[in-house]
Formats: sequence, structure tokens, C-alpha cells
Amino acid sequence: MGGATLRHLCVRAIALLGILCFLVVGPAAAQTDENKSLDEVNKELSNPISSIWALQLQENTYWLNKPDRNVVNLQFQPVLPLALTDDWNLITRPVFQVMNSTPYVNETGHLHRVTGFGDTILAMMLSPSPKVAGPWLLAAGPSFIFPTATNSRLGQNKWQLGPAGVFGYLGDKWLAGVFPQQWFSVGGNGSNTVSQMNIQYFFVYLPGHGWGIGTSPNMLVNCTQTRAATWLRFLSV
Repeated sequence: MGGATLRHLCVRAIALLGILCFLVVGPAAAQTDENKSLDEVNKELSNPISSIWALQLQENTYWLNKPDRNVVNLQFQPVLPLALTDDWNLITRPVFQVMNSTPYVNETGHLHRVTGFGDTILAMMLSPSPKVAGPWLLAAGPSFIFPTATNSRLGQNKWQLGPAGVFGYLGDKWLAGVFPQQWFSVGGNGSNTVSQMNIQYFFVYLPGHGWGIGTSPNMLVNCTQTRAATWLRFLSV
């Protein structure tokens, strides 16, 4: 009887110890998996040609001096990848713009304000999957600008097209690259010929636990003017 009781107590002690180990180790392991998944999601969201869909909103403020005023530009820019095969993805990146300027006195002395939709940008690029490209970020394809502005002051009134591409590298805790786009006017109501390039280069550091910090400056070069207009945007995630 004593031996049976001792064995019974040992079984209960082992079971209790197993429960305690589960309570202590189980949540820690789950937390580790959760942190890993958050890091992977953060890495995918920071990747401009990732394989997951992302819906992004970005607000920019430009200060103009003709006349002195500022313009707020709200952009809705989703990333919509589509797997064509196991090795190739089609990356679709549209940009829809809403612009709003502060009231200002125009050339005739009247109070004026411009609000409405701007031109729409659409980039469609073919990108190899990580199975083919490894840690390299590679993509290339055409980019378009459609004259969808609701006011002549909010767009260029030109149909435009040109090449686009992405070149970068994805490390364990960081990613870096450049995303250039070039457009040439091919028609429209505007009288001026348009030739412009947009260069966005990015760097993101991922310290872990789902956190990331980075910068994504954006440079717009007007190739038909003697002076290039440049805007820098620094984003922190």
C-alpha cells in the first residue's frame, strides 16, 4: 500500500510539474513565435514589392512661394501583388491623390483655394520571388500617370508613361533599396511637354518585437526645367 501511495504521489508530482512547465514555458514560446511573426509582417510591410497586400495612407505638406501658401497632399497607395507562378509576382502600385491648399490671395486680389483630386499614378512591375532572387529585391515594368485631376492647378493635364523598377537588399534586421520611376508625356490637353523622374530610396532597420524605424526620402526631378525640384519625406514606423 505504501509503495502504491508513493507511486501515486510521484505521478501527481510529475503531472503538476508538467503543468507548471507548460504555464511557464508555453507562453514564452508563444510570445517568441508572436514576436517572430510580427517581425516578418513588419519586414513584408516595409518591402515595396512584398507578397502581401498592404493599404497605405500618406500625407505630405508642400510649401509654395507663388503665392506663399501650403498644399496638403493625401495619398492612398495600396500595394497589390498577384502571384503569376511560384517564381514570379505581378506588383501593382496605384497612387490616388487628394489635394487641399490653404486659402490665399491670387493675382487678381481675390481669396482663392484649390481642393480636389490629383493625377493618378499606376506602376505595374514583374518581380521574381525569393525562391529565384534570394535576398535581393528586384522588379521592373511600366509606370503610368493618368490626368484625373479635377482642377487644372492640381495636375499636369498630360497622359504619361515610362519605366519603373526596384533594386534593393533584404537582410535579417534591415532592408534598403531604391525605387525610380520616369515618365514622358504622350498626349493630353496641356501645352507643355512633360519629362520627369521620381526617385524614392528607402532604408528600414528592424530591431525586433515588431518594431521598425526607417527613412524614405522622395526626390522629384523635372527634366524639362533648368532647376530640379526636390522634396524629402522622412517616415518613421
